[in-house]
Amino acid sequence: MKVEESLELAQGSSVLLALDDGRSTCEIPALVAHSAGRRQHLFLPELTDEQEQHIESLMYSRWRFRRSLSASEPSDRPLRSLLVIFMLAIRGLAIVPIGLFMPSTEAEPDTLPGRRKSEAASLVVPILLLACILLPFHAQSSNPQSRGLNTKAKHADAIQPANFHDDFELGIAGEAKDLSLQGRGASLNFFFGEPVTKVTTNATLRFNYATPSLRGNEARLELTLNGADVGSIVLSPGPAQQTEFALPTDLLTNDNTLSFQLQGTCTSCASKPAPWVILDPHSTINLSGTRLPLANELSLVPLPFFDPSGLRSWSLPLVFGDPPDEITLSGAALVASWFGVLSDVRGVHFPVSVGEFPNGNAVVFALRGSRVLTGLSLPSEPGPLLAMCDNPRDPYGKLLIVTGDHSEDLFDVARSLTSDSQMPHGAYVRTPIIQIPARQAYDAPRWLQVDKPFAIGSYTTEERLKLQGTGSINLYFRLPPDLFLRARQSVPLLLKFEHGGTPKGSSAMVHVRLNGKDIDSIHLKPASSPVKESEVFRLPTGSLLAYTNTLTVDFYFERNAPPPNARPFFAIHRDSTLDLRGIPHSVVLPRLELFADAGYPFTKWPDLSRTAIIMPRAPTPAEYETLLDMAGFFGAQTGALASGLTVTGADHLDHVQDKDLVLIGTADSQPLLSKWAERMPLALSGLDLRVNEGAAWTLLLHPEWPFRQYDGGRLRRLLDADANFDLLVESFVSPLRSDRLVVTIVPGASKAIDAVRALIAPSERQGPVYGGVAVSHNGRFESFLVGTQAYRAGELDRHQYTTVLLIENYWLIPPLVLLLAVVIVAWVRRSTERVAERRLAPWKPNRGVSQ
Repeated sequence: MKVEESLELAQGSSVLLALDDGRSTCEIPALVAHSAGRRQHLFLPELTDEQEQHIESLMYSRWRFRRSLSASEPSDRPLRSLLVIFMLAIRGLAIVPIGLFMPSTEAEPDTLPGRRKSEAASLVVPILLLACILLPFHAQSSNPQSRGLNTKAKHADAIQPANFHDDFELGIAGEAKDLSLQGRGASLNFFFGEPVTKVTTNATLRFNYATPSLRGNEARLELTLNGADVGSIVLSPGPAQQTEFALPTDLLTNDNTLSFQLQGTCTSCASKPAPWVILDPHSTINLSGTRLPLANELSLVPLPFFDPSGLRSWSLPLVFGDPPDEITLSGAALVASWFGVLSDVRGVHFPVSVGEFPNGNAVVFALRGSRVLTGLSLPSEPGPLLAMCDNPRDPYGKLLIVTGDHSEDLFDVARSLTSDSQMPHGAYVRTPIIQIPARQAYDAPRWLQVDKPFAIGSYTTEERLKLQGTGSINLYFRLPPDLFLRARQSVPLLLKFEHGGTPKGSSAMVHVRLNGKDIDSIHLKPASSPVKESEVFRLPTGSLLAYTNTLTVDFYFERNAPPPNARPFFAIHRDSTLDLRGIPHSVVLPRLELFADAGYPFTKWPDLSRTAIIMPRAPTPAEYETLLDMAGFFGAQTGALASGLTVTGADHLDHVQDKDLVLIGTADSQPLLSKWAERMPLALSGLDLRVNEGAAWTLLLHPEWPFRQYDGGRLRRLLDADANFDLLVESFVSPLRSDRLVVTIVPGASKAIDAVRALIAPSERQGPVYGGVAVSHNGRFESFLVGTQAYRAGELDRHQYTTVLLIENYWLIPPLVLLLAVVIVAWVRRSTERVAERRLAPWKPNRGVSQ
């Protein structure tokens, strides 16, 4: 925006923007992103509907004003204008000679002689320069609360903004697995973000590629940033090429889309189908600039603690003022699940410290009077309090303080923080008591529902479902992990899409793939203008995975190149649906792969109301971190908060008998590991490690038996060779209830916390996790199908149970058919004999009389 007078405002300071349209005034809190004289760049964190309408009203009023000005202007008359110009020229010819011969008027006397003027200037200029150096201008913050909480307010303005440098790899920023382009019009989209806490001054694309078949000046890549053309890259022939391209920073937003579209020809590609250009996934988008020192403003939350523009896994330190009790841990787990929901597939970790602040941003759980809060200016009134303040150890770090007089206060603050309500403006708030509604089984927002056709585009944006030119679009969706997919051969996908820019004579096609397997293709009718269509594809259940799935839709031309005059585009509608009705919930447990990939069976109730985590005696920070990392992982999988999670110790099992359990601790710190040793696939009683296996006859109870005799011997050989491990994970039937599961997480060596992170982060994991036992050794997992008991989980009615039973025991179908045939034959024979008996009965007396 442009102001009337020149101002110099500190970056990150809070200002109050007052907008007046002549009828009403609207005040909007804002943050200074950049200040340069009369030009001020402001960031508006959150806008209400009323504020948005006021801004739109001002924008449109200026547009209407310009329209009215242009409408009120008189129409141009060329001849009349020429006559006016001629008359002005004649007037000038008459006035100029008169002015040359007129005597000049007397000048006003100068009040200061020349010497005194020079002396005054020589004195005033140094004084002004010295004043500017010693008395710099400061903009006053409009938020008085932030001045009260800022522990470094006296010298905050003297801190210069720190520089930053971020790199985004195209292999991570793109959704396509294959970074290659073939044919004119082929395109790829890459997505990256720019956080509001940073001002980008330089953006560079460092692009590596290979063009094995192209010749010089044959093809080029046209670049589009957020829908605006920014230039093109002429492709040079060769197996390893590199170029740099400057991106305009004024087009960058919080969520950016960089598109590549291939144009030109490839003479040598006509005889053999091959990619024209292959992009190196390690090519990067480099952003650099300055970081903004943000004010202590709770309305920004989850900023700056969560950066929505990131693409990789990240860490958020969590500080406890003192060793936490079970209620405090439940509140911390609730906050961790909230950040997990925000992170989704990226993954988040929570390094834990007790009584000490780390560098950067952190969340703090501490009671009033805790030593860790000493030096922070917090309100002294009792009750639950949420506050944001500067980190004493880091000028650009913020602390999110969760405090109160009792542990229950901390839990109340955690519930208020994670609720959907908007945080008020200010540096602190006294949080109200909020109740989070309970969720039912399979009510995870990120799982497809099976009771109705469900939209598979609900978890993405419209921008990610569009193509300019040809290319591929990926849709990711999660299924409930316990679906018995074999109950149906296929499920219908109703794909709704829009296409255009394909002139007559072209042959555009849509091809559908599921998890990399070809499903079907359809031809599209030529359409120069946008056309909306829908098509039903049958997805075979044999191609569906148990949890995460990728549906790929390819839009291309049959001869691999659109016509020269074509500008094709393609978009998928978000309300395209997948119908899973008729598929029952049924799975045999234990199966560690479902826990490691989806958090099942704990995530069956998304709010974790049927989950209890049993902590050891005197937990270590690493064991606290294990609890919080799991809570964040569960939230990321379901999209729901862990509002019903129970955290307790081994002495309070009476209250958690009907729950699925997670045991954390070693054999020395967790007494249940010794108490339940006989039920565990790998007993951890004392110094000995003993493998327990079920009897062979129990195989008859479950045709889908999740254990193998061979794996028991393999596990014994591993333990005999080296009993040291980084992490041991086991899954077995709960001794408290036969239809509940227990998962134990036993840390071993110093790298245990890295192994826990890899366990619940498939992208960071090395080696498979499945079965009843998984061992992490030297950073790699090895799994074993070992156990003593199993049970069937899910929800089945009688009809579904019969269907599952027949499919699992298909070998019984021929004997049952034969048995049923024998029964039918016997019944028919018996019925026939009875009918014959009735028919012959009247004849029997007559034959006796005749004799």
